[in-house]
Amino acid sequence: MSDLKSGLFLFGLSLFVLWESLRLGVGTLREPGTGFISLCTGAIMALLTLALAYQGWRKRGLRKAPPPRPALLAMAVLITYSLVLGLLGFFIATFLLVGIFFRLGGVKRPWWALIAMSLVVTSLAYYLFGVLLRVYLPRGFLGI
Repeated sequence: MSDLKSGLFLFGLSLFVLWESLRLGVGTLREPGTGFISLCTGAIMALLTLALAYQGWRKRGLRKAPPPRPALLAMAVLITYSLVLGLLGFFIATFLLVGIFFRLGGVKRPWWALIAMSLVVTSLAYYLFGVLLRVYLPRGFLGI
């Protein structure tokens, strides 16, 4: 039943995204407007959430939903990440975020493996966004 409720709620959110995208102006394929990408995203989101709602409707009453503790914990971690990103900088904050998510993933790994995987993922993200795409990434108080 939670898939049905979640799907319907997120479908409503996707309709809002579509509405706001149209208000921004979509443009054409050759000259996309401000709302073009968000319109495409909203359309994909609408289709996926309808599929989720349909799946929840078909399975209603068959099983009990698991407790939302891991999802709430992940949300809390993401909110904390967004709050400390400017203070710690991209590299340190992302390293900690990836490490926590690897730990929350459920697979037990040694601490050195978590550190190594977090370092690799963070370095690749930094290289992709900071070096190749030249996106501004916060440096934090250490200047990293």
